[in-house]
Amino acid sequence: MVNGTSIHWHGMFQNGTNWMDGTTGVTQCPIPPGQSFTYNFTVPNQWGTYWWHAHAASQYVDGIVGPLIIHSPDEPHLGTYDEDIIMMISDYYHTDSGSLVSWFLSAESQGVEPVPDNGLINGRNSFDCTGDSKALFPTGSKCHSNAPLSVFEFNSGLTYRVRIINTGSFADFHFSIDNHTLTVIEADGVDMQPVDVQRIPIHVAQRYSALVHANQTVGNYWVRADMNTNCFNVDNPALNPNVPAIIHYEGAPSSQEANSKDWGTSAWTPYCLDLTSDMLKPALAMDAPAADMQIYMDISFQTITQSQVNLAYVNQTSWVPLMDNATLFQANRGVSTFDSSQLIVTLNTTQTVELIVNNYDDGSHPFHL
Repeated sequence: MVNGTSIHWHGMFQNGTNWMDGTTGVTQCPIPPGQSFTYNFTVPNQWGTYWWHAHAASQYVDGIVGPLIIHSPDEPHLGTYDEDIIMMISDYYHTDSGSLVSWFLSAESQGVEPVPDNGLINGRNSFDCTGDSKALFPTGSKCHSNAPLSVFEFNSGLTYRVRIINTGSFADFHFSIDNHTLTVIEADGVDMQPVDVQRIPIHVAQRYSALVHANQTVGNYWVRADMNTNCFNVDNPALNPNVPAIIHYEGAPSSQEANSKDWGTSAWTPYCLDLTSDMLKPALAMDAPAADMQIYMDISFQTITQSQVNLAYVNQTSWVPLMDNATLFQANRGVSTFDSSQLIVTLNTTQTVELIVNNYDDGSHPFHL
């Protein structure tokens, strides 16, 4: 790589090891090109489905991502399934992320996010190459239509824990498997009371585990990760928002096609929503402690600078990454006054904080801490 990078371990609490969090400009400086850095931390009280990704500039959009699965003998659902299957779903851009970011951070974009050209399941999907000329950002690159899809092997009678991770950068997906009910047992590393659904809405960086019983007639079945295009501000004529893969039962013909039918409009919503809170109930419920203080975080996108660039704001701050320093280093040195581009909340003692997040944008956004 010609640029520095870092690796963030998405969902790890890093309690007591926050210098291993891998966030450039916040907990570390980027790893220089040609150099190495060893992330060494212990995970004492977490298990479930997580992922890792580059956390410098927009590098992860170009594919520096991977799953991080943590097992524990304390898992309440251990013994309810036979095998693990990981399905990473993502949107995909044919233009490098650096070029897209440069366009987005210009007055020309008017704050409209680039819409992806394709989608992937475990890095695979096909693309109609005739669509490149119609794309929002035509590339003119070499293209081969009918690339192979991802295929997942099922054996009749077994139960699979399908770990679904949205490793994309923008798109909200609806995930389903034809003829197979999804029994959700985990959401973002938290074990859940089992709930049966036909589709799972999954936003950027979210993770779900669902039990899938291989109880259908031996054959091939479509896996569907359908982008919710209602969450896009513009259309991309090159995009086929329906991203497929194949479930192949042992004994069925090997094929890149399936004859199964979608669930139809059942459980489909045009809104950018999660599974409802009455469906997601923790297997091990815990009451939240009483808050010692409240912090309001007002999220907005505004075009208020002379450059007429639409920027994101938390309260009155639009963050700019530190290029040759890190907030953690500054705090360790006793720095108490920070640049105006850094929104720093300082707690002098260990406290329980209630964050109140207000989204003043007209679009839906996933938030994570």
